Amino acid sequence: MMQIPTRSAPPVDMGSFPFAFRPNVAIPEYRWWEDEAINMLWAYDFNDISQAIRFGLFHDEPSPRSSLLSRNMQFIHELLLAASKPYEHCRLSELSHPQKVEEILLRSSIPQRPLLTWNWIPTISGVSSDPRTIALEIEAESYFHFQHIAFEDIVRSALGYKAVSVEWFFQQHTSLYALLADHLRMYPEELLLYLKIENHLRARSPFAHHAVSQCIMAIQPDGNHDMPSHDTPEFAFIAIPIQQLFKTRSSSLSTIFKVLSVLARVWVPFYNQRNLAYVGLEREPDVESDEDITAQKPSRSTLLIRALSPNAWSFVAFVLLTMLIGNFSRCGCDFKDSISIWAMPNSDMAGPLLRFEKRRFTNAIRHDSNGNLYSSINPYELQYAGLPTPEIDKNWNELIGGRYFRLEASEVLLLNQDSKLPALMEMYSNERITKEGFYGGPDVLHSLHCLNAIRKHLDVDYYADSMDLPPEYRRIHIDHCVDHLRQALLCHGDLTPVTMKPVSANTSLPYSVTFYLGQTEREHTCRSAEAIRDWVTARGQRTGRIEPHHPNLS
Repeated sequence: MMQIPTRSAPPVDMGSFPFAFRPNVAIPEYRWWEDEAINMLWAYDFNDISQAIRFGLFHDEPSPRSSLLSRNMQFIHELLLAASKPYEHCRLSELSHPQKVEEILLRSSIPQRPLLTWNWIPTISGVSSDPRTIALEIEAESYFHFQHIAFEDIVRSALGYKAVSVEWFFQQHTSLYALLADHLRMYPEELLLYLKIENHLRARSPFAHHAVSQCIMAIQPDGNHDMPSHDTPEFAFIAIPIQQLFKTRSSSLSTIFKVLSVLARVWVPFYNQRNLAYVGLEREPDVESDEDITAQKPSRSTLLIRALSPNAWSFVAFVLLTMLIGNFSRCGCDFKDSISIWAMPNSDMAGPLLRFEKRRFTNAIRHDSNGNLYSSINPYELQYAGLPTPEIDKNWNELIGGRYFRLEASEVLLLNQDSKLPALMEMYSNERITKEGFYGGPDVLHSLHCLNAIRKHLDVDYYADSMDLPPEYRRIHIDHCVDHLRQALLCHGDLTPVTMKPVSANTSLPYSVTFYLGQTEREHTCRSAEAIRDWVTARGQRTGRIEPHHPNLS
């Protein structure tokens, strides 16, 4: 009988590594909420008391116990009965006063979840190893650990309190860093593979991406990796909006807890729904078998990948956006007028919307030593500009094709609340519409469609036979596109500096000409275009989409 070992990672000594994950955000110094949390323990409503205990925002951890022990015995008795089922009353009535306090603390506390060690480990890869599959495995493992964090612990950690599950989560990603570092030192030829894996992780777990990117930069610090800046947001993209909710102090702690408690209740069923494929999944025992290893039970990563749709991080972003929406509403702002519905609570779009990356712009205008100007084109990137070619048209079609998909009923309901526009009209299925219903898509792809239309009009003779509109309507379409792009650019307001450089250019003019060239190849902070495009494609496949009706049209 052959024994097949489990695929688990060895223990890692965190202290031996210079790198470790920790909340990389400044903790608010003025903790006004601690006094209010103590006052809530003296409230007469069980929900207020329970929320204060559950979030645990106290200067002294024993505060809830000591405060409840100090309260009237009859009140504690009635409080416990109000929080229990009728069939429990007889048993609970027999408890002593301290026991009743402990029962209240137990019922109000965060359920403890098992803390599992990092399970994915790098293996020697063959020439056919798929970097995307490996990236999905790492993402799945990261997600597996993330779903073991209680939402209340995330709030506590963001505000600087001890949160064991969050600290454990950071330690497991430090394990990923350490395991991968050992692997790449032993097999340096694998570095190219993990550079590709890092690229796939950019639009996925920010924690897994941070561990992998930092590891690659530590192994080869002088390499030209073309990676986003090493200051990946990590925990800040979760912590900062939570801190902002408390810093503004625009509401009482009780009100803030009510908002957070609603989010916490949604948090649990969301992950339970995602985890149906691996309920009760634990570390797999050693198996003795003569059969091929492929016949064994699927690994945790395999099961996770099957269940990991839509992306778990989208819900994290939804939580943060909902908090911010709460701030907007308290300021008297109508969030429906300013925030995309795909950042709303019932959406799976928030992850791509909030997943940011550092990206250096390309295709700037440069000059040689003779003063001749030229375009600096990166040959390793897809080309979207230049003289028309089938390859450029193909790139544009893949970028903006299928951008309109079938809307969900909740999205239609929300969009129809816009009093400035008529109600949406249903579209019936035909050769282009895969399923009847109401259709729409994100504005970024419509803006790209407009840019592509302007590009085609630079070579109107080349595209004359493939123009979508008849000649009498082409100008009005281009005018619309120019002004729409103007509004879109002003709306998003990229403040990355463009510096100027004087250049004495070589021209056909009989006199000297000095150009002031904008140095545009600077690093920008961008939403992940790949993540948005992938989401639109997946959404269209799931609900239906409007198909392009001409190979050169979107």
